[in-house]
Amino acid sequence: EGPAPEADTLPRQGIHPTLGPMTRGSQQLTDNEVVILGVACVEGSGRDLARRFQDDTGRKMSPGTLYPLITRMTSRGLLRLTRTEDDADGRLRFLQTSAKGQRVLRAELERRAEVSRIAEMRLGEATA
Repeated sequence: EGPAPEADTLPRQGIHPTLGPMTRGSQQLTDNEVVILGVACVEGSGRDLARRFQDDTGRKMSPGTLYPLITRMTSRGLLRLTRTEDDADGRLRFLQTSAKGQRVLRAELERRAEVSRIAEMRLGEATA
């Protein structure tokens, strides 16, 4: 048995000093949500967002996945409707990442970077 770890490095009751609660919180995002918030930083219609998502990830997101996701993210205040237009195919709704969405996205990216840093550190210890 080695020396006890420093008290300030131990998570208390499942709470990491930088990451916060080590459970899924209300503002943590799925991978798809992270990418949608990223591609929606520039205004676009749902079709635009789907195209950008595919361009950036190499994966096609079906309308049955995309539009409910957009609806949930809009209701959470992460995306905002900027305008609507009518075209030959119907009504286009243009969306953009809201100020709240940008804050949540930045926080999520920082959280993920910290999680990666911790995992890489421990992986390095295992292979050393």
